[in-house]
Amino acid sequence: MNAITRVATQGNFAGNRAINLLPLPELRVFVFLLVIFVTALSVVYIKDLNRRLFIAYQTGQQATSQTNTDYEKLLLERSTWSQPARVQMIAEQRLAMEAPAAANIVMVKV
Repeated sequence: MNAITRVATQGNFAGNRAINLLPLPELRVFVFLLVIFVTALSVVYIKDLNRRLFIAYQTGQQATSQTNTDYEKLLLERSTWSQPARVQMIAEQRLAMEAPAAANIVMVKV
């Protein structure tokens, strides 16, 4: 065997010592604590995001409800303005129109 192979197999290689700075149990605890910390931050972030999205959803629902209410009011107003009695009253008063006499009505057959 050559010298490099002997050093690498005996564990005296400088690269192997740099890897073992933390003993294995301490490394596992550190990784475990890191995972717990990241998970806790993720839970807090997801809960905050969920709350913000729910607030936006509720705001959208309120806007939709208000729009539907306004639309229903406009439909009611339109039906009020277009009643035949009102149209006839405006035609008679403002436009000086009057209904034709029965003798002036001509029936047309198609």
